[in-house]
Amino acid sequence: MVVSARPLPWLEMSVGPFVRAYVTDSVTERWVFWQARARVDAPIVTASLTSYVELWRALSSQVNLVAGAGRVQGGEAGVVYRPPQRPFSRALAYRMDDAAVGRGGRGSETLEAISLAIIVGER
Repeated sequence: MVVSARPLPWLEMSVGPFVRAYVTDSVTERWVFWQARARVDAPIVTASLTSYVELWRALSSQVNLVAGAGRVQGGEAGVVYRPPQRPFSRALAYRMDDAAVGRGGRGSETLEAISLAIIVGER
């Protein structure tokens, strides 16, 4: 369950637990963390085409790696097209997650992704 609030029409803030698994050839990493997030929405040309930037940072984290984990943070930037009087939207986004692993955060793991989504209903 994520708790979120919109203190301003263009700003959304949220906090809640997240669980992720990353599968590689040799191991499956299981991450559990509590995140604090902030998202800013801004129209580009019209209300139908908007951009957004979302940043997050883990308040606490657990991982099944022997080395453990330190700081975990990330962000996403994208555009959303909401056609007038249609029940769905389209989104294109770039995302980056970064984690310091090992004692003292000497190692680092970074995940980058580009996503294309169809959103049904309101966000």
